[in-house]
Amino acid sequence: MRRSSLAKDHPKLQGIFGPLDKSQDEYLRAVLSKVDKELSRLAKHFARDSAGLDLAWYESGQLTISGDLETGDSESHAAAFMVELWPSWMHEEPTRTGEWVVETSIEVDCQHVPDHDSMENAFNRQERQQTPESAVDELLDATRQLAALATNNPIEYWTSMTKS
Repeated sequence: MRRSSLAKDHPKLQGIFGPLDKSQDEYLRAVLSKVDKELSRLAKHFARDSAGLDLAWYESGQLTISGDLETGDSESHAAAFMVELWPSWMHEEPTRTGEWVVETSIEVDCQHVPDHDSMENAFNRQERQQTPESAVDELLDATRQLAALATNNPIEYWTSMTKS
Protein backbone atom coordinates (compact mmCIF):
# COMPACT_ATOMS: atom_id res chain seq x y z
CA MET A 1 0.00 0.00 0.00
CA ARG A 2 1.16 3.51 -0.79
CA ARG A 3 0.07 6.59 1.15
CA SER A 4 -0.12 10.21 0.10
CA SER A 5 -0.91 13.03 2.54
CA LEU A 6 -3.99 14.98 1.51
CA ALA A 7 -2.68 18.15 3.15
CA LYS A 8 0.87 18.01 1.80
CA ASP A 9 0.58 16.22 -1.55
CA HIS A 10 -2.93 17.28 -2.68
CA PRO A 11 -3.59 14.03 -4.59
CA LYS A 12 -6.45 13.84 -7.07
CA LEU A 13 -9.73 12.81 -5.44
CA GLN A 14 -11.38 11.37 -8.57
CA GLY A 15 -10.16 7.85 -7.77
CA ILE A 16 -12.40 7.88 -4.71
CA PHE A 17 -15.29 10.05 -5.87
CA GLY A 18 -15.36 9.82 -9.66
CA PRO A 19 -15.51 12.89 -11.93
CA LEU A 20 -15.61 16.17 -10.01
CA ASP A 21 -16.04 19.72 -11.21
CA LYS A 22 -13.89 22.50 -9.75
CA SER A 23 -16.44 23.63 -7.15
CA GLN A 24 -16.99 20.06 -5.92
CA ASP A 25 -13.24 19.49 -5.64
CA GLU A 26 -12.84 22.73 -3.68
CA TYR A 27 -15.70 21.84 -1.33
CA LEU A 28 -14.38 18.31 -0.70
CA ARG A 29 -10.87 19.60 -0.01
CA ALA A 30 -12.15 22.30 2.36
CA VAL A 31 -14.06 19.73 4.43
CA LEU A 32 -11.18 17.22 4.30
CA SER A 33 -8.90 19.99 5.57
CA LYS A 34 -11.20 20.36 8.59
CA VAL A 35 -11.00 16.60 9.19
CA ASP A 36 -7.21 16.86 9.03
CA LYS A 37 -7.27 19.62 11.66
CA GLU A 38 -9.49 17.53 13.94
CA LEU A 39 -7.00 14.67 13.69
CA SER A 40 -4.12 17.05 14.46
CA ARG A 41 -5.94 18.28 17.57
CA LEU A 42 -6.44 14.69 18.67
CA ALA A 43 -2.73 13.99 18.14
CA LYS A 44 -1.86 16.98 20.33
CA HIS A 45 -4.23 15.72 23.03
CA PHE A 46 -2.21 12.50 23.20
CA ALA A 47 1.11 14.37 22.83
CA ARG A 48 1.78 12.74 19.46
CA ASP A 49 3.72 14.45 16.69
CA SER A 50 1.01 14.39 14.08
CA ALA A 51 -1.96 12.69 12.57
CA GLY A 52 -3.68 13.48 9.33
CA LEU A 53 -5.62 12.19 6.37
CA ASP A 54 -3.96 10.14 3.68
CA LEU A 55 -5.06 8.80 0.36
CA ALA A 56 -4.12 5.12 0.52
CA TRP A 57 -3.60 3.21 -2.70
CA TYR A 58 -3.64 -0.58 -2.48
CA GLU A 59 -1.93 -2.85 -5.02
CA SER A 60 -5.39 -4.05 -6.05
CA GLY A 61 -6.11 -0.52 -7.28
CA GLN A 62 -8.52 0.29 -4.46
CA LEU A 63 -8.31 3.74 -2.88
CA THR A 64 -9.36 5.01 0.53
CA ILE A 65 -9.08 8.20 2.50
CA SER A 66 -8.03 7.43 6.05
CA GLY A 67 -6.51 8.84 9.18
CA ASP A 68 -5.43 7.17 12.36
CA LEU A 69 -3.71 7.87 15.63
CA GLU A 70 -2.08 5.33 17.90
CA THR A 71 -1.38 5.83 21.57
CA GLY A 72 -0.94 3.67 24.65
CA ASP A 73 -1.80 3.41 28.30
CA SER A 74 0.53 3.30 31.30
CA GLU A 75 0.96 -0.47 30.86
CA SER A 76 2.03 -0.04 27.21
CA HIS A 77 -1.21 -1.40 25.77
CA ALA A 78 -1.94 0.25 22.44
CA ALA A 79 -5.11 1.87 21.16
CA ALA A 80 -5.70 3.07 17.60
CA PHE A 81 -8.36 5.64 16.73
CA MET A 82 -9.25 5.46 13.03
CA VAL A 83 -11.48 7.10 10.44
CA GLU A 84 -11.83 5.93 6.86
CA LEU A 85 -13.87 6.72 3.76
CA TRP A 86 -14.09 4.45 0.74
CA PRO A 87 -16.35 3.86 -2.26
CA SER A 88 -18.80 1.03 -1.58
CA TRP A 89 -17.44 -0.99 -4.50
CA MET A 90 -14.18 -1.44 -2.59
CA HIS A 91 -15.66 -4.31 -0.54
CA GLU A 92 -18.80 -4.99 -2.57
CA GLU A 93 -19.86 -5.65 -6.13
CA PRO A 94 -19.71 -2.59 -8.38
CA THR A 95 -22.98 -0.84 -9.12
CA ARG A 96 -24.00 2.02 -11.41
CA THR A 97 -24.83 4.25 -8.45
CA GLY A 98 -22.20 5.95 -6.33
CA GLU A 99 -22.17 5.27 -2.64
CA TRP A 100 -19.49 5.90 -0.04
CA VAL A 101 -18.87 4.33 3.34
CA VAL A 102 -17.47 6.22 6.33
CA GLU A 103 -16.12 4.06 9.14
CA THR A 104 -14.83 5.02 12.54
CA SER A 105 -13.22 2.51 14.82
CA ILE A 106 -11.17 2.11 17.96
CA GLU A 107 -8.85 -0.89 18.04
CA VAL A 108 -7.00 -1.94 21.21
CA ASP A 109 -4.44 -4.57 22.14
CA CYS A 110 -6.08 -7.92 22.68
CA GLN A 111 -5.26 -9.00 26.22
CA HIS A 112 -7.46 -12.10 26.50
CA VAL A 113 -4.64 -14.49 25.68
CA PRO A 114 -0.97 -13.96 26.55
CA ASP A 115 1.15 -13.07 23.52
CA HIS A 116 -1.90 -12.86 21.25
CA ASP A 117 -0.22 -9.98 19.35
CA SER A 118 -3.44 -8.74 17.88
CA MET A 119 -5.81 -5.80 18.01
CA GLU A 120 -9.48 -6.12 18.88
CA ASN A 121 -12.32 -3.82 17.97
CA ALA A 122 -13.59 -1.76 20.94
CA PHE A 123 -15.79 0.56 18.86
CA ASN A 124 -17.01 0.53 15.28
CA ARG A 125 -19.50 2.63 13.35
CA GLN A 126 -20.29 2.70 9.63
CA GLU A 127 -22.45 5.16 7.74
CA ARG A 128 -23.30 5.13 4.02
CA GLN A 129 -23.67 8.29 1.95
CA GLN A 130 -25.01 8.92 -1.56
CA THR A 131 -22.91 11.92 -2.66
CA PRO A 132 -19.24 12.88 -2.35
CA GLU A 133 -20.26 16.01 -0.43
CA SER A 134 -22.36 14.11 2.10
CA ALA A 135 -19.57 11.53 2.43
CA VAL A 136 -16.94 14.11 3.44
CA ASP A 137 -19.48 15.88 5.69
CA GLU A 138 -20.10 12.53 7.41
CA LEU A 139 -16.33 11.95 7.67
CA LEU A 140 -16.00 15.28 9.49
CA ASP A 141 -18.88 14.46 11.85
CA ALA A 142 -17.49 10.98 12.46
CA THR A 143 -14.02 12.38 13.19
CA ARG A 144 -15.45 14.85 15.69
CA GLN A 145 -17.38 12.03 17.38
CA LEU A 146 -14.28 9.85 17.46
CA ALA A 147 -12.25 12.70 18.97
CA ALA A 148 -14.92 13.16 21.64
CA LEU A 149 -14.83 9.45 22.48
CA ALA A 150 -11.03 9.55 22.65
CA THR A 151 -10.81 12.67 24.80
CA ASN A 152 -13.83 12.18 27.07
CA ASN A 153 -12.60 8.78 28.28
CA PRO A 154 -9.14 7.98 29.61
CA ILE A 155 -7.12 5.69 27.37
CA GLU A 156 -7.36 2.98 30.06
CA TYR A 157 -11.12 2.93 29.49
CA TRP A 158 -10.53 1.66 25.96
CA THR A 159 -7.62 -0.68 26.68
CA SER A 160 -9.51 -2.28 29.59
CA MET A 161 -12.16 -3.54 27.15
CA THR A 162 -10.00 -6.47 26.10
CA LYS A 163 -8.77 -7.53 29.51
CA SER A 164 -10.22 -10.79 30.76
